[in-house]
Order: sequence, then structure tokens, then C-alpha cells
Amino acid sequence: MVSTDLKPANLGRSETAGNGRAVAVPGVPWKVWQGSGPVPNGGARPDAVVAPGTNNPDSPWARVIHRRYHFSPAGAAYVVTTMVMILGAINGQNNLLFWLFGLGVAGLLVSGILSGSPLMGLRLMREVPDVAVVGQPLRVRYTLKSRNWLIPGFALVIEEVASAKSWFGREAVGTWVGRLPRLVGSVAHLKARGTATADVVVHPLRRGEVVLSPVRVSSSFPFGITRKSVTLAESHRVLVRPQPAEVPAELLRTRGGAGVVVGALSPSRTGMEFYSLRDYQPGDAVRAVAWRASARLDRPIVRTFATPPGERLWVVLDCAGAGDEDVERVVSIAAGIATRGVAMGLEVGLVGCDLRVLEPQRSGRRQVDMVLDRLAVFAADQPGGGDEPVWQRSRVLVVHAGAAPSVRVPGAVVAIGAQDPRVRVPDAVLAGLVTPEPAQQGWWGAFMGLLGESPEAPRADVGGGGA
Repeated sequence: MVSTDLKPANLGRSETAGNGRAVAVPGVPWKVWQGSGPVPNGGARPDAVVAPGTNNPDSPWARVIHRRYHFSPAGAAYVVTTMVMILGAINGQNNLLFWLFGLGVAGLLVSGILSGSPLMGLRLMREVPDVAVVGQPLRVRYTLKSRNWLIPGFALVIEEVASAKSWFGREAVGTWVGRLPRLVGSVAHLKARGTATADVVVHPLRRGEVVLSPVRVSSSFPFGITRKSVTLAESHRVLVRPQPAEVPAELLRTRGGAGVVVGALSPSRTGMEFYSLRDYQPGDAVRAVAWRASARLDRPIVRTFATPPGERLWVVLDCAGAGDEDVERVVSIAAGIATRGVAMGLEVGLVGCDLRVLEPQRSGRRQVDMVLDRLAVFAADQPGGGDEPVWQRSRVLVVHAGAAPSVRVPGAVVAIGAQDPRVRVPDAVLAGLVTPEPAQQGWWGAFMGLLGESPEAPRADVGGGGA
């Protein structure tokens, strides 16, 4: 299931296949659907973003890749006790022990049937937004549908797993570990031939691209002796953006020593001052048409606008030799500068550590989305791969991780350190860097590991919803 939350399209990085749907391009996390038919994710806008690798929108239900029974210490003790009773009954020829053995076997059969039968005809659909922000709520909705005519499901637990293998050995892998808390939801009752939903709310821990793929639905109803699970695979990608830092507007208004060069107006589609008239070209906005000039010349004429000098801003990310904490601070500050700059009407662009353009200078809300998407996958040791920036007629802000900037930019710049007291970095940006200590596995976890059962990871505090 694709997201109902849409974000503006990244037209500068989109690539589409012949059928108009998004295709995967190495190194670029998000693509834009540009077809002429209905939007694949059910949105009304033709620039809606879809996550590459998701299931066919015409068949959004996840496919079953594995089923199995799980044993717990209580179940193992139950089985051992039952076997002891039959041995005692045979040796002592005690009718009461025979009756108790029969009840024990019946309990096993009833537990297996009631927990396993509702899962045989189970279908699952996941709804997740395409974009999330570090430290802000991310809601994931699971929809369960039963195709069982007779037996309902009770106490169903839904949980994302990091990896799972199918019957044929093919592995489905999710990359959410370390970036999202564990997603666990529950459905108290699923009627036969009915539908139920469960909502899980988590707060992303770290920025980056997250893949949700295998998901497990299990139940140990009614006695908790055995747990039957079914694992399904449905791939969804979520781009976790950095949370912008609080940057004072005074840092962006600084002109003294900011590298501002006074000069002529520069043509720009997003400028505010009139520049000239020219002939209409395909792609020009209708609001830019000069109707009086067009009527006078008997051909379509459009107005062009200009950006005054000093209304362009380059944000340079200087993370040479920085640790993870300083890199996350630099990224959060750069996100805050871009958000604040666009709100002030500036054309903002990103420059990497190698002084190559990460994101060209643009203005408008769409540019904020593009910058945040680029910062979500930014790595200090990854080259930008873009062109060299044009420093003239632009302000330059260098966000550096060290005590002083390590990059040399032509002209004067304004430097902002990762530890600058004038900038407030949200606590959630650094909270995800703390690695929790691994829980003690215990004798039962070691024993189940020998049997091929993966140990359970510690669950995060999440919100869930029932049917």
C-alpha cells in the first residue's frame, strides 16, 4: 500500500520508464511519476512521489513467504509434562494419568488449530508515508483481511522483522533497524471474512532511507502453548529527513563579510523584479504571459523576472574528519538554514565537502523538500558529483564541524560551527546516535538460536490500535 501523504516532485532528479512509472536509479532515493494516466498512489496531483520497489498498486496485498510454529519456555514445559504423564500412565496403569494425558494432547491440538487456522487465509496491507522526519511521529497502518469462513482470529500481533527467508531460500530484508524503533501492533479480534486495522506510531531515530519489507503476524491464542506465525513481504521505502535546527534569521541577513557582490540583476524564474519580455516557450507559466504585449504583437509574449544581487545563498557542508555527532549537527543546521532562507525569499543551494553542488539554487517550498531529501541521504565521505558552484552574487554560509572551516571558498564567507550557541539543534537529532546495549539472550535464546530461531529484539514503546 502506498502512502496517502504526498510531497512535491523532485523534477530535477526524476527518471521514468516507458510506462511512466518510477524506476530505480542508483544513488537517488526518490523518483517522480510523470505519466499521463492515473497517479499510481491514488493521489490527485500528477507530481506525486512513489517509492520505488513497492508492490503493484493494483494488487497491494503482501505475499506470504513463510509459515511456522514457535515454541516458548511455557510450551516446552507443557510438552515435557505431557510426556511424563504418558510414561507414568503406562508404567502405573493409572486411569487418571491416561485422562490427564488425553487432556494435554487435546490442549496441544486445540491450541494449534485455533492459533494456526485463522492465519491460513490471512492477507495484509501496509500503509506508510513516503517521508518522515527525525523525532516526529510516523504512523504506519496495517490492514488485516481474513478469508477464513469459520474460525476468527484473536490476539494477533503484527511486527516488522529485519529479515526473513521464504520457502525457496530467497531472503527479504528490511533496513529499518537503527533508524526506526521496532514497529509492533496488535489486533484483538479479526472476524471470519472480516477486516481489521492496527495503527503503530513511532518516532524515527536517524535520517536516511528506510526499507520496510518482511512483516510477521502471529498468535498464541488461546493457551499460549504454541505460537503460529505467518511472514509476509511487501516492500516500502521511507525517506527519513533530518529535523531542521532553529537558526536565527539574523545569521542569514548578515551582509558584512558575507560574500555579497553588488552587480546587475540576474534573470530568474522566481525573481520579483521585472527584467524583460520574450517569446513564449513551452513550459512557461500561464501567469507569466503578457497579454497586452501578446495582443499587440499577435504572438504569445511572456514576462521574465530577475533576482537582485545578494538574494542567493550557498550552504556549504564542511564535515571533513568529523564524527557522527558533529555530522548530524551540521546536517540539521544546514536544514534549518535552507528552511529559514527559503521562507525569507532566498534562492538556496547546497554544496558538499568537495565544493561540488549537491542541490542547485532555487526558491519556493519545493526547494525545501529537495534540500531535505538530499540531506536525508548525505554522507560526509560521499562526493557531491555536481558542478562547481558559481560564487558570484551569492551569499555563502559554511557550516563546519571543526573549530574552524577546512574548505576555502572564494571571497568572504560567514562560518557557523556545529557547536555554535546561537543555533539550537533538536535533541532528537542526537538521541538516535545512542546505541542501546544488547539484551541478555539467556539460556532459552541460546537454545532457540541453535534451532534456527532468531532472538527477539527489544521492543520500543509504540502506540498501537486494534480492530
